[in-house]
Amino acid sequence: MRKRRTRDIVIELTSLLDVVMILIFAVMIENSKMVEASEAEVAAANVTMEEMRNELDEAEAEKIRLTEDYTVQLENRDRELQEIKTEAEETGKELDKAKEDYLKLSGEKEEISRELKKAQIKLGEGNVEELLARIANEELKNKSYEYLSGLIYVYNIGAKNVYEDPEDDEYPIYKTMYYGRAESNDEDVFVEYFTNFERTQAIETMKGNLVKGIDKALLSDDAQVYVIFTYNLDDIFKQDRLAIQNALTEITSKYKDRVWYKTIIESTEEDENETN
Repeated sequence: MRKRRTRDIVIELTSLLDVVMILIFAVMIENSKMVEASEAEVAAANVTMEEMRNELDEAEAEKIRLTEDYTVQLENRDRELQEIKTEAEETGKELDKAKEDYLKLSGEKEEISRELKKAQIKLGEGNVEELLARIANEELKNKSYEYLSGLIYVYNIGAKNVYEDPEDDEYPIYKTMYYGRAESNDEDVFVEYFTNFERTQAIETMKGNLVKGIDKALLSDDAQVYVIFTYNLDDIFKQDRLAIQNALTEITSKYKDRVWYKTIIESTEEDENETN
């Protein structure tokens, strides 16, 4: 009986030992799993830390680069500001000079305007030769020739008979008329005619060209136009002279005090002054 009891105890202990061993193995397996999980978490944490360290290094490098770029930008901006300041100073000097030139030109313009008014008065008195002399005068040229050339326009008109033998011939072989601006001799228009019909056509063409030139000249508010008809009594028939004079009077009369008309007779000192 006693042996059986001992055997039962051994069996129970053995069974208990198996259970304990199973529990130990279970604990070891679970512990192994926990260790592996921890190692994986540690590895993941290490990877994360490495990535964060790399990002930190990149951020530091970016910070340095941005600092350098900002420094360069500041230097460039300072240089640009200095250039702008220099340009502003130069522009200020140019503006001061332009102001001085403008004031000087204004004074010259007023003086020339006074000379022009005097010239108009002289022309109204019939002294066209004195007017032309004043226009050509070096004093006015030195003041402002370009301004004056855009202020005074002189149109010369002339006409004469052309004879094969002026001493013996009673009638010309043809008649001629010319017109153009005094300062543009190379642009003068020369027209030959013989019959009254041809004369009328030539005069109508001249009127159209003169009106076009006068209208263009008077686009400037200060401009004045002078129309001068020069002829020799011995070289033109009266009917031709009167036809040209009537045409010029018709043209110039509609412009009132901005267009002046005068005739000059070359053969005598007597002249016919027609001024509007």
